[in-house]
Amino acid sequence: MSDSFKFISGANYEPFTKQEEVEIFKKYNNSSGKKSVALKNTILERNIRLVIKIVRDEFLRITSSTSMAKNSFDESDLISEGCLGLNASIDKFDPSFGTKFS
Repeated sequence: MSDSFKFISGANYEPFTKQEEVEIFKKYNNSSGKKSVALKNTILERNIRLVIKIVRDEFLRITSSTSMAKNSFDESDLISEGCLGLNASIDKFDPSFGTKFS
């Protein structure tokens, strides 16, 4: 595990079950203020493993194919960008369609 991913080791970020996910998104969509921020943080924390897995897989694929890419990308930057995308997608997600957030 590289240095960029050490912050996640040992942390308990288990993904939601389908029922937990539906319940928390219903609460999030009906909340406002500090409660909304707390729920959004919970959703982010529980989905961070997906972002890290995707970044790790893509980073390894890119860096193994070209030597120039090794100098162009940083894992922590890609994780930050992935978290920004995850943050934006939380506001757009509608659990009533019956799909899983991830």
